[in-house]
Amino acid sequence: VRRERLTLPAAKKLRIAVVSDLHVGPYNGVKFVQKLVAKVNALEPDLVVLPGDFIEGDTSNLTDLAPLQFLRSPLGTYAVLGNHDTGHYITLSGERYIHNDRTDEVCKALSDYGVRMLRNERVLEDYNGRKIAIAGADHVWMKSTDLKKALKDIPPAALTILLAHIPDIILDEDSRMADIIISGHTHGGQLRLPFIGPISPIPDELGRKYTWGLRQLENGTWVDISCGIGVSGVRSRLFCPPEIVVLEVGGE
Repeated sequence: VRRERLTLPAAKKLRIAVVSDLHVGPYNGVKFVQKLVAKVNALEPDLVVLPGDFIEGDTSNLTDLAPLQFLRSPLGTYAVLGNHDTGHYITLSGERYIHNDRTDEVCKALSDYGVRMLRNERVLEDYNGRKIAIAGADHVWMKSTDLKKALKDIPPAALTILLAHIPDIILDEDSRMADIIISGHTHGGQLRLPFIGPISPIPDELGRKYTWGLRQLENGTWVDISCGIGVSGVRSRLFCPPEIVVLEVGGE
């Protein structure tokens, strides 16, 4: 569990649990998800967010995600699609291609399990006397991505949390409308070396510029990129353990 503290003006205390990149499939099945849910619930979050890549690929069984229905938090569980969910991949040479888009299947399964999917939309909640906007955009490799729509009509005083699977969302200036941006996708490189970082290239435009962790953008927006809970490709991690992220939000 990686714990981070974020200070935002006039923010009320809020605990966000972040679980990214489950990649259920050949390595992680239903028992893995059951243990994960128990651990998240023990953290007593106010809000749970799942920023994409629920499946590994063609052979992933969506019923392995069923334990997600037992996640418990006052504000509920929200999610966005990842590139594996939608069949969007990238070659080592940087060329993108689409193979077996399972968007509809993933959205239906997660909705059936009580997870609110955000497809270029936002939900406005009242919590501890303050408005909280939870927004989600389709990942940036999808033609359907519409960040303006996701962040539309949010009251200026609301605490705005934006979920976007691929960190490249921060290259869009509209992302600065959010107070907190939460992403996954990178796996932190999955295989890292001390003082060097990821062994393999990171499959996004930001690349090695930002692969994992918490930082603050020039306008004050916080960005957290999770290295994820699952693996993709090889069944290995090196100097990059899987993580649940807990973001403790508080005021100045």
